[in-house]
Amino acid sequence: MKKIKTKKQKSAKKNIPFLWKNLSFLKEDLIVFWKPISGVVVVYGLLYAFVVIGFNFILPILTRSTSTGVLVSEQNQDSVSKLISNISTSVGFVSGDEASTAVQFILFIVGFLALVSILRKTRKLGQAKISDAYFDGTSQFVSMVMIFIVLLIFLIPISIGSTILLAGISFATSIFESSVIFIIFCLLGILSIWLYMKYWPAIYIATLPSVRPMFALKQASKITKGHRFNIFFQFIGFFVLSLLLIVLLFTPVGLFLPIVSPYWLFILMLGFFATSTMYGFIVYRSLIDD
Repeated sequence: MKKIKTKKQKSAKKNIPFLWKNLSFLKEDLIVFWKPISGVVVVYGLLYAFVVIGFNFILPILTRSTSTGVLVSEQNQDSVSKLISNISTSVGFVSGDEASTAVQFILFIVGFLALVSILRKTRKLGQAKISDAYFDGTSQFVSMVMIFIVLLIFLIPISIGSTILLAGISFATSIFESSVIFIIFCLLGILSIWLYMKYWPAIYIATLPSVRPMFALKQASKITKGHRFNIFFQFIGFFVLSLLLIVLLFTPVGLFLPIVSPYWLFILMLGFFATSTMYGFIVYRSLIDD
């Protein structure tokens, strides 16, 4: 006699790995897939250096006026001032000019698609060509652009909150008014963060063949349900640790080898681009049990 089920059994809530576990997965991926990852990142770096930085790539060398590679104006500065000055110079060097923002955006999407493509193919097939990652992997370029536009729209609440905070604090006449303004800023900021935590996997879902932006956003909303606080603290932890590591690696070079500090920061940013993309991919895979 068949047993008839009168109630639907609820599946247990799935637990996803937290920060340290995912960092160990990241380390394993870097060890196993370092060759294809390095190839994609090197191509991306060369494209960025040629298209965005251009002839400015040699300026850090041409603008140094002493044999030690230290500007005359920097010789009498204390260590902190020298480091801040070199950080500012290096950031300006890596960022390029304002006119290149759109080009940086396009290159970032191309590099991101290529990196995710190489990660998928090497996991599935054991090997993949860098050329295939850039030519075949970028087939979802239009969908990815639309996803990133949606993500930029999610910044509107926190942008409005920042404007209210900056303008309101100067006109506030009491602690109560200042508190209300700060609470409004916090609520709008939380809204932006919540939207990002809900929909961020769409950038990985949209890399799959023939996936439309709306479908990617809907699927992202489903797979992040119940895990958004976990995901938030994972990404906060990852970015804090990454920032600390970048500061630790850049500081000695910025202090003692200022002539190469812009190039060193450029290499560190390429490393951050690769590791942050891979870390996000690891968290995404944990959500879909891949």
